Amino acid sequence: MEPLGNENERLLRFLYLAPVALLEIDRAGHIHLMNGYAAGYLMPMSRTGELTNLFEILSGADIDLAELVNESVAETGTILKDRRLRWAPPSSSPLYFSLTVERLSSDRFLVAMNDITVQVRQEERISTMIEQEALHRGRAEIAAGVLHDIGNAITGVATGVNRLLGEADWPEEDALSRLEGLFRDAYDKLCDGLGAETTDALLRYMTELRRTLTSRRAELHTSLERMAHTVVHISEVLAVQRQYVGEQPDRAYTVMPLVQLVEDAVSMQNAAFEKRRVAIRRQYHDEAAQVAGSRTGLMRVLVNLLRNAFESFDRTESMGERFVLLETSRSPDGNRVRVSMADNGGGFAGNPEELFELGVSRKQSSDGIGLFACRKIIESHNGRLWLTSGGPGEGAVAHIELPIQEE
Repeated sequence: MEPLGNENERLLRFLYLAPVALLEIDRAGHIHLMNGYAAGYLMPMSRTGELTNLFEILSGADIDLAELVNESVAETGTILKDRRLRWAPPSSSPLYFSLTVERLSSDRFLVAMNDITVQVRQEERISTMIEQEALHRGRAEIAAGVLHDIGNAITGVATGVNRLLGEADWPEEDALSRLEGLFRDAYDKLCDGLGAETTDALLRYMTELRRTLTSRRAELHTSLERMAHTVVHISEVLAVQRQYVGEQPDRAYTVMPLVQLVEDAVSMQNAAFEKRRVAIRRQYHDEAAQVAGSRTGLMRVLVNLLRNAFESFDRTESMGERFVLLETSRSPDGNRVRVSMADNGGGFAGNPEELFELGVSRKQSSDGIGLFACRKIIESHNGRLWLTSGGPGEGAVAHIELPIQEE
């Protein structure tokens, strides 16, 4: 057995090298024992450079240790447990310590200090991140609400514009044209009753009125086409902004037949197809398949892809039959439904994935937002969107695949 003196020496060496500051003080704060860590912590905090009284050394910290010690009435036990102590050096960032005080006897106290500056600063950074995240979420919620309201308004405007563009010739213009024809057929009789000069003036007036009405209708149609293009652009910008604020195009998720959604999109673009003499062909192999999601968001995707299809004919000189084939089918595993839009228009060359990058477009009048936003919307519905083409002049196919939603 080792001598008792050696045991005490080993214990003192152990306490001196312990990786925590340990001190023994009396009720007046005088330091009787301390280890190396304690000296290292307290020396920078001492105004005089002396390490004799703990209360005086900690007088610049945010704790009155003397009062806490002298108020204790228990003969032994814990007085402080992991109390956080902040000390601000004159020329550097604050330091933080964890302070524990145990009463050993009526006039002896064991003080343990541990540097927790790194931990506190990490907590402060996390707290700052939480505050910033909360602020961001608040702003995002406000922005999402505003974008949602604007999107609803734009949808209403788009519906009205498409309805006006789809109208036939004005009935007033047709009626005036027929009336002009009747007057010309009855020219001789009108001359007998009104005189040739009066009849000629009346016919000139009706002809000019009809021409003016025709011109006004053409101007209005042109204005409506420009408005439709502007509305589409605004919708595309809104779709991208909604992705940035973490909001889907529409909060209301519903279950709907995909074929019905496709037909609704076709009806919205019907006037544009007729203007370009593009026929719509259909091969729906699964008309009952339903999908779940945002009706507004999915409609935006389908309308955008249909617009790309009929605009592709503007880049080709083909005089043959123009068509867009709409086809639906199930994936091999039966859990997903596919819809494809195949046209025999202009087609494209190169890597189709490049067309989904923000700002990339093959059309001169496009800002490269449409396909980027479409893919984001489809991916938010756990689906896929991709393009294929045989090359310039060989047409293109847009493919969408979405999970099937059972009843």
